[in-house]
Amino acid sequence: MASAAASSCPASAGQKLVTSPATSARTVSLTFDDGPSLHTPAVLDALGARGVRGVFFVTGAAVQAHPDIARRIVREGHVIANHTWSHPQAVPGAAVYGRFDALPVAVQIDEITRTTDTIRAVTGVSPCFFRGPGGWHSTALTSEITRDRGLTIAHWTVSGEDAAQAATTTSASTQAIVTRSVSTHEHPIVLLHDGKASPEPEAQVTSNRSNTVAALPQIIDSYASRGYVFTDPAGRPLPTTVIHPPQAAPVRAHVAALYAHLLGRAPDAGGLQSGPSSCCGTAATRRP
Repeated sequence: MASAAASSCPASAGQKLVTSPATSARTVSLTFDDGPSLHTPAVLDALGARGVRGVFFVTGAAVQAHPDIARRIVREGHVIANHTWSHPQAVPGAAVYGRFDALPVAVQIDEITRTTDTIRAVTGVSPCFFRGPGGWHSTALTSEITRDRGLTIAHWTVSGEDAAQAATTTSASTQAIVTRSVSTHEHPIVLLHDGKASPEPEAQVTSNRSNTVAALPQIIDSYASRGYVFTDPAGRPLPTTVIHPPQAAPVRAHVAALYAHLLGRAPDAGGLQSGPSSCCGTAATRRP
């Protein structure tokens, strides 16, 4: 049985959005596919440093593999969305082979439902948006399946094409992602990647996402300087509070040692003597 759409989801279930609705003069939705991965924390740090939120289209398998990162996405006020369980695609080696919207109805339902159930179990929130791998989500059948589950299909306006980035951080690769991602459209949905879900060998398609991370400050600054409001794909504004990620233990130890040296005394066991740190991220609204 299909689950009922959550009341906090937009009233566009089953529709495909290529641009966001014009809820302000200029809006932009930054979206990230194929995570969560070990690169996602760096993406979250980059967004947090600029005080904006994004939309993360996660696979169910990746949420199962990285539940703490999925919870961090939600805890810091970002939107978490459905990108199927196994990332079906017509690529040799894919766990499920074929264009998603051409797969049998039972397979499509399973891929979507398992992912929504896992996102809800891990993070406590239910997704409102869906994106098929490779943008294959345009058939009437897929529209019906997503509509019945309260999911709006989010395509994209522009792509950073960062799934094909260099295997190391280079200025050329970073700048190419910036150039492709910055648009003059008034309401773009921008496609980027924080993970790799495709089955190609590493030598053919890298899992590196460091160029995406390096490009984000320029992408964000370009839109912010032109007065764009950062939104979800349905044009709903997202919080813009700066997030301060907790310091990693080695960094805290280094700072504590420096602090002790300057004061001429040993650091305390907690690493710092200035009291506990706090995080000012905005928690996402939770639903049963």
